[in-house]
Amino acid sequence: SRLETLGQDLAQLRGKVDALANQIDAVDKRSHALYLYLDTRLKTLEAAAAPPKDATGAEGDGTKGDAKKDAKADAAEKDKQDMLEKHQKMMNDMAALQNQLQNELRQSQSKGVMDAYAAAIKNKVQAQWYKPPGWEPQWQCNVRISQASDGTVINVKVLQCDGDQLFQRSVQQAIERASPLPLPSDMSLFQSSINFTFQAKP
Repeated sequence: SRLETLGQDLAQLRGKVDALANQIDAVDKRSHALYLYLDTRLKTLEAAAAPPKDATGAEGDGTKGDAKKDAKADAAEKDKQDMLEKHQKMMNDMAALQNQLQNELRQSQSKGVMDAYAAAIKNKVQAQWYKPPGWEPQWQCNVRISQASDGTVINVKVLQCDGDQLFQRSVQQAIERASPLPLPSDMSLFQSSINFTFQAKP
């Protein structure tokens, strides 16, 4: 009968909805609220799909009973389709949110790696810098460093630099002495050309 078929469909849908419960813990409150809504609606549909019984507990029959069952099945079928649509929307929302969370996690991890990488280069160059005569603590020098895949310095180009030629040259020499430069812990973030700002007073 239609109600039996609908009952089987609802049983499958119940399995899908219940399976979401194990995934929602790692997602947001909005998805949890939608799950509760689906669960409540599904319980209503399951009750509607149950075979009707008379006062003695026996299942009803007859033309009138069949008409009622058909109307009941039609309403339940419509609600089932609505449930399926909302279930799919929930799955899509969860997938989009999971992708967003993964992207944010990757960005956060990449930023942490790059910050540590920049600090390692700064510390090594600073340790190799010999203060030239007349240098000032506020001086800084922006350079572009070309390097090999193992961190070996190939070229140092001054972009903008305070102070005199002695200071500029001292920065270039410090970078050259610091070769090979430290490498990032994630080599996918490695760049053969990097901009670096040297500060006389770190």
